[in-house]
Amino acid sequence: MARLFIIIVFTSFSNTLFAQKAKKVKFDLIYEVLSTGITPHATLRCILPGNIEKVQTVRGITFSKQPDTVFTKGDNVYAEYYLSNLSSRKTEVITISFIMDLYQKAFCCLTETDESCDTTRYLKPEKHIESDDPIIKAVASKLKTSTVLKTIERTYEFTRNRITYTYTPRALGAKKAYEQRSGDCTEFADLFVALCRANGIPARGIDGYTASSDNSANHNWAEVYVEKYGWVRVDPSRNSLKKLRNEYVQISNVRNDDLGSFYLFAYGGDRLEVAVRLNPKTWFF
Repeated sequence: MARLFIIIVFTSFSNTLFAQKAKKVKFDLIYEVLSTGITPHATLRCILPGNIEKVQTVRGITFSKQPDTVFTKGDNVYAEYYLSNLSSRKTEVITISFIMDLYQKAFCCLTETDESCDTTRYLKPEKHIESDDPIIKAVASKLKTSTVLKTIERTYEFTRNRITYTYTPRALGAKKAYEQRSGDCTEFADLFVALCRANGIPARGIDGYTASSDNSANHNWAEVYVEKYGWVRVDPSRNSLKKLRNEYVQISNVRNDDLGSFYLFAYGGDRLEVAVRLNPKTWFF
């Protein structure tokens, strides 16, 4: 019988401005690791959902296999597994089960807050977010209006109409997504973030999962920082800015994380294959 290692975390929000009822969810993240031959040793690093004030609370985590180490960097939580003697005859399966409360922070329900944040880094260009590119800047200037909220809305509509959804195995970046007019949720998020930053609006990409049946396990969306409201969720790959469902589980707000995106693995020996799937036991209860 698999050994279970359980962590229960309880967090209460002290900010009385935020009294939204939580959506409760249960789900499994299942990692399947298979060697194409013989792999003597390997490391699997997973990014886990963590507590984010006014966004989500982790009520419980159960591991089918206890991580060798769990650590944090910035807002991210990482679990590492050191695996040995992997072979093509047996798949190593690691299941991590979550119970969480989700809160909605989107344009459908803006709530004033005293939240403050140093947004300097979220105004700068970076890999995949070419907000200083002349083409991106020219497009952004045409979307700018007299108010931040209206500019965000126009940027969202432009991004929705500019890109046709096409699965892209490797990230294109904002500029190439604009030029090719195609991409998946990553390209939608990158272009939206780049255009916002070009107009002086702090924005960042988010990695995580959603409860929708039409999505794979991994999903990307965006957040913008709005004075009085703090960080607000925007999903440019969805067809409504103000009607987002409260179904988002966030794991990272780091676009170019050197520790990995969703998960990272390294190995010695024959090639390793890793598949991740999400099993929604009870998404809303």
